[in-house]
Amino acid sequence: MQFVGHIARAAGAPAADLEDIVHDTFITVFATIDSLQNPAAFRGWLASVTLRQLARHRRWRSWLTLFVGRRDEASAWVSLLDSSASAEVISDVRQCAAFLQRQPPRDRLIWIYIAGNSSASARQPKRPSSRSPP
Repeated sequence: MQFVGHIARAAGAPAADLEDIVHDTFITVFATIDSLQNPAAFRGWLASVTLRQLARHRRWRSWLTLFVGRRDEASAWVSLLDSSASAEVISDVRQCAAFLQRQPPRDRLIWIYIAGNSSASARQPKRPSSRSPP
């Protein structure tokens, strides 16, 4: 982990984003380790994966700035709401975003996954049963 953190810091990763970049790097390494053809080249391969994750992170921050006009994620989440959202809903979204920002990356991912699946299942219309009632 120190090697990945050192590479990311040397490439200019903001200290506030370092944990996310290291976490994403190890997820990618775990998912793509079978693509490493020469085990002796592991450190170089790990450094290149780290730099790609840093580039992805920078693109995400640029996207937030370009399309949302802000760098903070809470404002990005609020911008996804319908324009008729109440002040209470906006406040709830900001509180959720603040909660997620305080969580370790792994836990943040789990909460976002649960929220996405809960809201997706809540939007699914109920299908009528093909059985006739008794």
